[in-house]
Amino acid sequence: CTRDTVQKDLCTEPNEENLHRAAQVMARGLAGALAVSLCREQLKSKLYLTMREFLIGHQVPEQSANSIAVGLVADNLDLACAIAEKESIERASVQIDAVLNDSYNARKQTRGRTGQPFYDMARFNRLVYPPDFPEMLKVRLNGLQPGHLRIYEEFTQIPHFFSQIGGAGSQGVHGPSVAPGLVPGGGSGDGVLAQSDFGGAAGAGDGAPKYTTGQCYDQFLAIVNDLDKVIVSAGPNVSLSQLPSQHEACLYARDILVLSVRSASPEETAMDFAQALVNCLYRAETNLGIDLYVLLLARMCEMSVRVSKEVTTWLAFADDERKNNVPATIALINEGLIGIEDEDDQLARLVEANRAGAIEFVALLIRKAVLEQAIPATLRSFAKTIQVFFKLAQNGRAPPVVSQLLEDIQNAQQQRPQSTQSPAPLQTATTSAETPSRSLSTGRVVTASPSSTQVATADNTTRTQETISYQNILFNWTRVYDHPAAGDTELATLVRQLRQQVPLQDSSVAAAFFRACVEAAVSFFDQTALRSATAAAVSSASGYQVADALVRLVIFLTKLGPVEGQSDVLQPIRMFLSSTALLVVHSHASSPELFVIRQKPFFRLLCSILYELNAALHAQEPWCTPKMVDDVVELFGETLLLLEPETVPGFSFVWLMLVSHRHFFPRLMASKQHWGLAASLLDRQLRFLEPFITNSQVSESLKMLYRGTVCVILVVLHDFPEFLADYALLLCNPIPVSCVQLRNLLLSAYPRDMRLPEPLTPNLKIDLLPDVARSPSIPFDYMHTLEHDNIGADLERFLTSQTPDNFAKHALAAVLTKAETNSGNT
Repeated sequence: CTRDTVQKDLCTEPNEENLHRAAQVMARGLAGALAVSLCREQLKSKLYLTMREFLIGHQVPEQSANSIAVGLVADNLDLACAIAEKESIERASVQIDAVLNDSYNARKQTRGRTGQPFYDMARFNRLVYPPDFPEMLKVRLNGLQPGHLRIYEEFTQIPHFFSQIGGAGSQGVHGPSVAPGLVPGGGSGDGVLAQSDFGGAAGAGDGAPKYTTGQCYDQFLAIVNDLDKVIVSAGPNVSLSQLPSQHEACLYARDILVLSVRSASPEETAMDFAQALVNCLYRAETNLGIDLYVLLLARMCEMSVRVSKEVTTWLAFADDERKNNVPATIALINEGLIGIEDEDDQLARLVEANRAGAIEFVALLIRKAVLEQAIPATLRSFAKTIQVFFKLAQNGRAPPVVSQLLEDIQNAQQQRPQSTQSPAPLQTATTSAETPSRSLSTGRVVTASPSSTQVATADNTTRTQETISYQNILFNWTRVYDHPAAGDTELATLVRQLRQQVPLQDSSVAAAFFRACVEAAVSFFDQTALRSATAAAVSSASGYQVADALVRLVIFLTKLGPVEGQSDVLQPIRMFLSSTALLVVHSHASSPELFVIRQKPFFRLLCSILYELNAALHAQEPWCTPKMVDDVVELFGETLLLLEPETVPGFSFVWLMLVSHRHFFPRLMASKQHWGLAASLLDRQLRFLEPFITNSQVSESLKMLYRGTVCVILVVLHDFPEFLADYALLLCNPIPVSCVQLRNLLLSAYPRDMRLPEPLTPNLKIDLLPDVARSPSIPFDYMHTLEHDNIGADLERFLTSQTPDNFAKHALAAVLTKAETNSGNT
C-alpha cells in the first residue's frame, strides 16, 4: 500500500530524498498505529496472567495478587506497547527502503547520467482522477505540491501511542518523534513553532490517550535534556531561522507542543512547562537556545490566559537577577511577552535603585534596542530610563558605560539632517524645551527631527511660505516630542507658545495649519517608504514619526482647552479630522498609484486619535470626560461617512477597519443616540458591495472585503444583538438575494432579555408566548422610502379602509419601476 501510494503521488518528484522521507513517514506511521491497535489487548491479557502467576508463586495471596497485577499492567502496558511499536516501526522502515530501492537508484542514475531530473512518465500517464477531485491534490509535472506534503505530514499526527511524544519506549532510542518537514529544500526554522504547527499539535491530541501532569513533566524534562545537547552541538552562532524544518532541534520542540496538549490537565501542564522554560531560557548561552525557548514559552502562553498572565507578569515585574540578560530580554520583547512600556518602567527603577550590575545591563539593552535597532523602538520608547541616565550624568555618578551610551545617542541624533528653516514661532520654544536634554559633556542639543528637506519635493517652489512655515513648526515639535527628556510640562509650554504665535481660533488659519501638517506627515512617510524600497518595511520608529507627533500635538491643543473668544473645545480635533478627510479624497483622486501606500499613514493618523483619547479616558485625566469622548466619536463617525467606500473606493479596506475599531464601534453602541450613525456606516458598506455582487463582478479583493464585512456583523451580532434587532430591516435592504448567510445573520438577532422557545416543543402555540405581544422597535425612518415612491398615503388609506381595490397592483408596479431604474443606473 505504501509503495504504490508513494510511487503514484511522487512519480514526478526528481529528488529521491523527498521520496524517501514521504515513504518513511507513511510506513512508520501506519506500522506503529497498526502494531499498537493489534497487540494492545493481547499484551494486556498476557501481562496480567504472567504477573498474577508470578505473584502467586511467591506466596502472595490470590486476591492481593489480582489487584497488584492489575496495577502493574496499568503502569507498564504503555511501555510494553511502545516496545512493540518501536520494533514494528524499525522493521517497516527497513522494508520500505528495500521495496523502493529501485526508485531511489533510478532518480540518482538519471541525474548522474544525463543531468536531467527523473520523471516516471509511464506511471504519470496512467493516472485517472474522479470528476470532482480537488485540483490542488492532482500530481503535476513540476514536482511535489504543498497539498501533497501536508497529507503525508498528517501521518505523523496519527494518535497511536505515547512513545511518539518521547515516551519511555522511544525517547532516547531513536530520537524525537518522527515529524520531518517534507517541504522541498527544507524550510526556515522560524516556522517550526508557528501558530499553524501549534494547531497541528493540538489536533494530535484529539483521540489520543491522556496523561497526568506528572507523566508529562517527566517526559518534558527528558526531551529538554536531549534538546539542550542538540543546541550545544549546533554551535553558539546558529539561529533558529538558519535551521531546516526537519532539524533535530525543531522535532524536539514539536514534541514538547504535542506533549502539552496530550495532558489530562493542559493548563496545569502548560504552567509547569512555562516555569521550566523560563529557567531554560535564562540558562541558555546560544542564539538557538534563546530563540527556541522563547518561542516555546510563547506557545505555552497561547494555551491559557492564566498561563499568559502569570508568565508575562513574572517576566515584567519579578525581582530576579537572572533577568539581566540582554539577548533573552530582546527576544522576549520581539515575541511580545514583555511590553516596552513595562520594561521601561522596570529599567528606570533598577537604575534608580543603583543595583549592582543592573546599570550596565540597562545601558547595554538600550544600546542594542535603540542604536542597533534589535527591536522596533525609538528613544522615546525608553524615555523614563534615559531620563534617569541624564540625572546620573548631571550628578556626576554615571559610570563609563552610561556616559558612552549618552554620547553615542547624541552622535546618532546629530547625524540626522535638521530643518533648513527654523520658523520664528518655535525658535525660542524649541530652545527652552530642549534645555533638559543638553549633553553634559559637549553641550550639544540632542535632536531627533525629520527635516523639511526630507519631505519637500520639487513642487516646494509653488508652495506658499505660510505652508512651509507650518510644516517647519511640526518638524520642530516632532524633534522636541521625540526627545526622551521632554516631559508633559515642557510640551505643554511649547503648545502654549504655538497658540500665541499661530491664531488657531481662526477657522481658516486652523484649516491651513492642519492641512499642511497632515501633508507633511504623509510626505514624510512617502520618503521613508521610498528609502526602504517598500512600504511594508516602514516601521513605527521611522515612517510614522511625524504622524505620531502630529496626533499628540492635536491632543495637547485639545487638552489645554479653547483660547479666549472661542467656545468649541473640540475645534483642534474637528479641524484635524476634516483636513485628513479632505486629503484622503484629494490623494485618492489625484494620485491613485501612490494612494496604495498612503493608506497606511492616513490609517495611523485616524486610529491614533482613538487610541490617545481612550488612554486619556482610562487614565482619568480631568480634561478627557466621557461626554467629550462621545462627541469625538460622533465627529469621527461623521468623518467616516464622508469617506464612505462609494466616494473613496480605494480606502474601503481601511474604512472597514476604522468602522470596526475596538475604540470606536463599542463607543457608538454605548449610547442609543449613536445607533443611527452606526447603522448608517454599516448601510454604506453594504450598499458599496451590492452592485458588485448583483452583477457577479466579485474579484479576490471584493471577496476579502465581503468576508471582512460578514465578520464585523457577526461580532456585532454577538456583542450588540439589540442593535441589529432594531436595524435589521434597514440593513437588509441593500443585501442581494444571493447573500443568504449575511441576511440570516441580520435576521437572527433578538434582544438578550428575550428567551426564544424551543421550536420542537409539543403543542407549541406561538400566539400564546408573552414576547409575541411586544411590538418591534423600528427607530429609523421607514416611511421615507414609501413617501419617495408615492405610495405612503395610499398604504395608510388601504390599511384603514381597504381602499382603493387596486392598491396591491399599484404598489407592486411602483416597486418594480424603482428596481428597474436602480438596475439601469448600476
